[in-house]
Amino acid sequence: MRIAPAPLARRRRSRRLAARRGRRRRRAGAAGRGKAIEGEVGADVVLDQVLFHAAATRQVEFAPGERVELLEGEIRAMSPVGPLHVSVVSRLIRLFAPLVGDRYQLNVQSPIFLSESSEPEPDLVLCYSRPDFYAARLPGSADIALLVEVSDTTLRYDRMEKLPLYAAAGIPEVWIVDVNARRIEQYHTPKMGAYSESRVLAEGDSITAMLGITFDLADVLGDKRSLI
Repeated sequence: MRIAPAPLARRRRSRRLAARRGRRRRRAGAAGRGKAIEGEVGADVVLDQVLFHAAATRQVEFAPGERVELLEGEIRAMSPVGPLHVSVVSRLIRLFAPLVGDRYQLNVQSPIFLSESSEPEPDLVLCYSRPDFYAARLPGSADIALLVEVSDTTLRYDRMEKLPLYAAAGIPEVWIVDVNARRIEQYHTPKMGAYSESRVLAEGDSITAMLGITFDLADVLGDKRSLI
């Protein structure tokens, strides 16, 4: 989805507003939604969607190589991923690959559209296929069959901040893969802004998606002995 850059005057006003809000948040200490989650992500500036997309054309500057996502009007710096995170994402790609075709496509660490103020970047999204592969717009909640977050250093952020947004948007099913505890949290059936069904699966279990596919957790998480 291409959005035209905001006029220069509006961009300057938004930056000044963001700076003032940032100063107020820092003075408030731990109070307020915009405080960064220590050790996980940073809530750095408050911008609208237009300015967020302007960043892609270098009209708004971030640190070189920094990955960010838009969450409730705030630009959030995304944590670097380690080898265990990469391994689990790769395993999931292989497991979901047989589903990719005329009905589904698999997006990896790509943004989705939840609202004018939220464009998160989940680790994997199984969405319904389109002939243009979503060249004209980002996948929205109605396009998504299953969403997966792989969590190592971001478990609290994924569970407490992103999951409620996914439920409120009506995404039918979300998995949070806790790579450190070696378990998967499965959420589905959103009702009134929250998931009405959830369960936690541990090693030795299998997980069945609402789509009907079943995986052993060992195939998702790998052999624990290889980590020693």
